[in-house]
Amino acid sequence: MTHFPLLKKLRWDRVDDMRPRVARIPLLLICFALIVPLCGPASTRAQGDGEETIRCRCHSDAGSMELEFPADGGPIEGSYRSAYTEEDTSLLYDEDGSGALYAEQRSVSIAIEFDGEYSGGDTGLFTFLVRGSATVDIDNLEDDGFDRSYRAELDTTTTGHWNEDGTLKVHDITGQFTPVGMSANDIPNTEWLEPPTASVAAELILSCSGGPGGRSEPPGRSGFSQPHAPSGLPQPNGPPNPPVMRQPVAPQSGLPVPPAPPPIPAPMGDCGPVQVIYLDDLGIDPGQAEIDAFIENALALGGPDYSLIISHRQRLTQRFGQEGFEQIDTLLQELGYIAETCPFVLIVGDADVVPYGVLPNPTDDGDVLFTDDVYGDTDHDELTIPDIPVARIPDGWSLELVLAQLSPSNVPESGDFTLANSKRPHADAVADQVFGTDRILLWSLPTLHEQVGPSQVDVRHSYFMLHGAAWDTTVWWGEEEVYPVAFTVAEAKSEGVVLSGACYGTYTYNRTPLDSIPLAFLHSGARAFIGATGITYSPLWTAGPDATGPMRHDAVFHHAFLDAVSQGESPLAAFMEAKEQMADLCASGDATAAEIKMLHEFVYFGKP
Repeated sequence: MTHFPLLKKLRWDRVDDMRPRVARIPLLLICFALIVPLCGPASTRAQGDGEETIRCRCHSDAGSMELEFPADGGPIEGSYRSAYTEEDTSLLYDEDGSGALYAEQRSVSIAIEFDGEYSGGDTGLFTFLVRGSATVDIDNLEDDGFDRSYRAELDTTTTGHWNEDGTLKVHDITGQFTPVGMSANDIPNTEWLEPPTASVAAELILSCSGGPGGRSEPPGRSGFSQPHAPSGLPQPNGPPNPPVMRQPVAPQSGLPVPPAPPPIPAPMGDCGPVQVIYLDDLGIDPGQAEIDAFIENALALGGPDYSLIISHRQRLTQRFGQEGFEQIDTLLQELGYIAETCPFVLIVGDADVVPYGVLPNPTDDGDVLFTDDVYGDTDHDELTIPDIPVARIPDGWSLELVLAQLSPSNVPESGDFTLANSKRPHADAVADQVFGTDRILLWSLPTLHEQVGPSQVDVRHSYFMLHGAAWDTTVWWGEEEVYPVAFTVAEAKSEGVVLSGACYGTYTYNRTPLDSIPLAFLHSGARAFIGATGITYSPLWTAGPDATGPMRHDAVFHHAFLDAVSQGESPLAAFMEAKEQMADLCASGDATAAEIKMLHEFVYFGKP
């Protein structure tokens, strides 16, 4: 099935101002979600000049895709075609903040050409270029002038992964949509906003054949130890069967030659040289491979005390205006004087400003494994462990959030707070060992979010072991026969250090501080927020007054981080220590697939 939902996003002048900028704003963020099931006949094996060729195809009523590439590595060629119509609704807001749904008939046509390079070997991952166009025509059935058209010229990269059954999954094709026609100019009190970056988030499964021995077995996953079966089934920290939302990325695309960074600046106090780089100033394509190559080259030239701040001038300026960008840039130029961990790599902006890296997901939970670890890994070790700590300040479409995070912190001098799902007894052991027997710990149930006061959360260290989901980032849940609401965005106010064990605890794509718990914490001045970009897993412990079990899965990271930060380590240094302890577990040969995934999906939000 192919569908074309119109996502709803309303931008505010301030997160505490609940009035839209104009009287009526048709919302223009477009997102394709092209889901094509396994389909089409297996293609034939080809051979020319002694070179085996793999051909992958998928044909259905929703669309068709074909790829062809040498089995041992080489050029990729292919195409995607789709044309369909459907009925859907769009949400429009009035000046009082109320919304109304409008029925629409949508006609969509897509034509995309692929070319690039397949690496071959046993990595199970390859990248290729995406070139072509996608057009969208939206006709409102109410005939009140809300018709519009969009077009995207695609020139980006994407990835493919081999599945266990030998089929090929292709996903994450991104593009910049722009309006090319609209009929709203004469509607009173109406203004059309320029659409933010939109995405073609394709996920297609292709039948393949050809190549030496065919594709009955997928290539092995390089960079990961083969997981052992866990002693107990880990428990994912999310409500049952959430509709998982995928975030577009710009994945690895070969081995680019990075440009040289500008001359290294003078040391900044005790922090050494700190260099601010805007990718577009140097003509660096904002994709994983290009950014990673540049960071690695800059760190090698800068020396052991060198720190690097990465962002994108044009995207920040489009988001916050020239004046807002200049405020951010001024604080970035002085950041080394307030940083507590040096050297560092700091990424400024959401994933659509500077994308996450992507690593193979060793589990079968369906997540794309987003991480910033690749940007700090300079020695390319087997586990992709960062050699220099990486922090990120997501922007959440909020200038106030970014400025708060780039300013000196006012961390409470003391206090701890733990709020845990009653089915996760290991949280008690973590809190006891770190904070002592006098720790503040609430369980849900019986605790509901209405019973959580601001003074409880705004302490030096807060630890949340609750359920989370990508489809609603305003809520974290407890767990009983029903999933009680244990914590919401309304309670997310603290200037301390916050650790979340919730699934999708750092899922912030297309979110603001109004609808994201981590962004609300950061907007309120939290010193740091640490959480996972996808599904996380907890150890299976025996419940009861003396709950016991092995300190495995997410408990290893949680205990290591909280122990280090409670002993006086800076948040980013404690984050690195937790990464190292997870790496030790993953290198032991006894790690589960879930633990290998969690080594990388925990990311750090906040200044170094």
